[in-house]
Amino acid sequence: MRGLVVVGVVIVLGSIVTLLMMKKMNEDPGLPIAVAFGKPSDDGVEVHVVITLGMKNTEYARVDMDTGTEYWDEWVEEHFELTGESGGPVKFSRTNFSELITAQKAGALFEFFIKGKVQGGENYTFDYIPKRAESRRYRYTFTAPTNSKKMKRYTFELAK
Repeated sequence: MRGLVVVGVVIVLGSIVTLLMMKKMNEDPGLPIAVAFGKPSDDGVEVHVVITLGMKNTEYARVDMDTGTEYWDEWVEEHFELTGESGGPVKFSRTNFSELITAQKAGALFEFFIKGKVQGGENYTFDYIPKRAESRRYRYTFTAPTNSKKMKRYTFELAK
């Protein structure tokens, strides 16, 4: 009889552990996005962000079918929001190279870079919106450095 009780307790504990592990495994782990900060100057600190092939392919830029023009600057505005304590959004520009992030460090599947200017010491909220039609967005909150920082992959967590 004691053996049946022990087996029952083991089954119950095993079930609880399994349910907890399944819950943890189903959570969104966030997205690692590579970001680098340049040297400070009078007009702020340059921030460079790697745009990967996966980000680009989640929702493609609008294409003018007559001319074949792809509107990537519009895509960047719709999918990335960087706002500071002062409330104003940071304007990004798209570029095919970065002085702060080498192609080797960016990884094999990078598509292009975006860069903007932030003010050193100010707090910022950086949002990546994979699909405009969905409310899901990934967020990273940081204080802009007052000196240059090498490229690092920061985890943008699912904003609640």
